[in-house]
Amino acid sequence: MSRGLRPWAERLAEQELASGTVVGDAVFLSPQYRVDPGLSRYTRSFAFRAHPFETRRNYATDLTLWLEFLWRRSKGWREATSRDLDDFEFWRRLAPQNPVRVGGSKWNRERAAITGLYRWAVREGLVRVSPTAGRQAAGRARDARPSNVHWLTPRTWKLWADIGPAAALPTAGRCMAGRAGWRTATRCLSSCSPRRVCAGRWPRRC
Repeated sequence: MSRGLRPWAERLAEQELASGTVVGDAVFLSPQYRVDPGLSRYTRSFAFRAHPFETRRNYATDLTLWLEFLWRRSKGWREATSRDLDDFEFWRRLAPQNPVRVGGSKWNRERAAITGLYRWAVREGLVRVSPTAGRQAAGRARDARPSNVHWLTPRTWKLWADIGPAAALPTAGRCMAGRAGWRTATRCLSSCSPRRVCAGRWPRRC
């Protein structure tokens, strides 16, 4: 680091410490490069930090889309109404003019991110009425599809990583790789009980 930047960096570290900012906290900048104090308080709150890191990152991206939508309407996030949220949902999911419309599952996540922000803001007295009020059930997309995710334990992940996508499991039936090798190997291992896959001993079948 150059000598000219070192004092600035030291002051920045002191300011972050004084404000309670830690590594991983999201910071929202407006198109005018201004930091919103209310949004910064939210990303430093327990309500936001309690989410896993990946969820926080996804929610920050989703909230950015919401903030940009409001900015085009010359509105701040505290001025948003239920009509704004309805229009935002229409634009994200149904508007023919939108070339990157999203499905129900993605919208439900964006809606959850917005709901979390305003639930916290109402509790902190930053807004009087949430634009999501009364939409907890009605606002969920009906065309959402559950994710087809197969979770692996750390031990099973190590076994899968050691095998590789092109290998065959030493079982009665073979999980062949081919074009679907990654998916097939993952499905075979994830379908086995963690108690049965241990210490290099393989079950007879998956």
